[in-house]
Amino acid sequence: AIKALQFEDEATLHEEKTLVAIIGNLRGGEPAWRSLKTNVLDVNRADLALMIGATPGHYRRASLFRLAKYKWPIQEFDDWADAVDLIFHGDQSWRSRFYATAPRGSKIFGGIRYVNTSANESNAAKYPGSVGIQMMLRYFLARKIQQFNLTREYDRFVITRADHFYLCAHNVSQMELSHLWIPEGEHFRGYTDRHLVVGKDHVLQALDIFPQLFQNRFELVSSHMNPEKLVKNIWDSMELSVRMFPRVMFTCASPGDVPSSLGREMGQKKVAQGVHLKYQKEYPASYKGCGMPLPTHWHPRTWRDHVGRTWRQAKRRVFGKGDSVAAH
Repeated sequence: AIKALQFEDEATLHEEKTLVAIIGNLRGGEPAWRSLKTNVLDVNRADLALMIGATPGHYRRASLFRLAKYKWPIQEFDDWADAVDLIFHGDQSWRSRFYATAPRGSKIFGGIRYVNTSANESNAAKYPGSVGIQMMLRYFLARKIQQFNLTREYDRFVITRADHFYLCAHNVSQMELSHLWIPEGEHFRGYTDRHLVVGKDHVLQALDIFPQLFQNRFELVSSHMNPEKLVKNIWDSMELSVRMFPRVMFTCASPGDVPSSLGREMGQKKVAQGVHLKYQKEYPASYKGCGMPLPTHWHPRTWRDHVGRTWRQAKRRVFGKGDSVAAH
């Protein structure tokens, strides 16, 4: 009984504070953001930070702007190698080794151009995707946390994206601060890079993937790997302890989102929550994690659906015909 009273007194003296940070593009739409407010911000009495890029016109009055305590616009780079320079305080000597080593087609350098040695080569092709951009946004977020000394104000950080729909309460208060917490699923032989719950003592380490890669683990640059494997390699090299929690969210999309954010499921009708699915497997996994039965009317896509969608896309490329949603 004495120990219980001591615990209650300590909890009263120090109520843990949480900061939820959304990085990347603003997407997903109001249904997703209402679920963020109800099932994450309100449940945890958390503050919100936005580190996002240029906002599409139809999202300029997004509710997230009213909810956010911190708003940190993203500096856009034509070549995100210019952003990586900032890790080295403007020194570009890392580039020669990088260009000689990094395999073309690598999935972890998206946003960086293949060549950037003169102004005449500014239109050189980029590495595919946007993972390099996402990793640099983590670097920039870490610098904001340092700049505003937020590890003194917050005990726990939730690093996530705007297009998650939270099906039920995402209570992070019971997640031990000594571990990094990620949702079950979507790991692809590594650790998912879409959502992270982390304590103040490890948040800067967890975010600094690219500084670790370019400064301490450059041998990984020459490897063909996915972003999940990169995250695992870096976190494991720093001996960070990683735990998983039951998935309570799924990634969603709205028709007005930028084409690069739309997943394979955009040809489907909206699910019960009023959004489209981006990654189909997350939907039943989130119901399972929340302990809820799947809606009776929902059915996973079959091979016939995929064949039909491929056929419609082929017709559109050849004849300019096909369904408009799949065109995104």
